[in-house]
Amino acid sequence: MMFSVSETGKIEKLLSISITDLKGGDSMNRIKKIREKRGLTQKQLSEMIMVNQSTVAMWETEKSVPRASNLLKLSNTLNCSVDELLRRN
Repeated sequence: MMFSVSETGKIEKLLSISITDLKGGDSMNRIKKIREKRGLTQKQLSEMIMVNQSTVAMWETEKSVPRASNLLKLSNTLNCSVDELLRRN
């Protein structure tokens, strides 16, 4: 599912995800788990969603949190929901 720029802005407001909500769990490691399950390297994923490979690495090590627009790109590329990416085990 693809979203327009205006829809992405609305979704970003609806999500209202803060870094403190995401840190302290394994939510970012879920990106790594799903990426690996899809057989993708960090480099391949980064090229598909048009970010630097180091950005993907920072998400997976919880040094950074993806913006809402990048969460949408990740969910579309990895064929999963944003909820799956953020869900804590």
